[in-house]
Amino acid sequence: MEQKERALRIIFWVSLLGVLFSGYMSYMEIFNGMCAIGTCRVNIQIATIPACVYGLAMYIIIMILACYGLKCTSWCEKNQDSKTSKKKKQ
Repeated sequence: MEQKERALRIIFWVSLLGVLFSGYMSYMEIFNGMCAIGTCRVNIQIATIPACVYGLAMYIIIMILACYGLKCTSWCEKNQDSKTSKKKKQ
């Protein structure tokens, strides 16, 4: 279980960085009307929404799933520990 938890933690932190970066890019593109990293040669929009907003949504979903996986992992470990302690008492 430790290897799974470590992988989920890495995924969580990488997705948090992705949320921060794509959130900044989305903010600059939507509210300031300019590219955050200088001059963007290609202005990609899907259904009039900048592509960075889709990246933001994707990273948020990944972060939520990683957080859910971490909570489930810790809950399963606690549940398994309580079952083994009950068996030892019997």
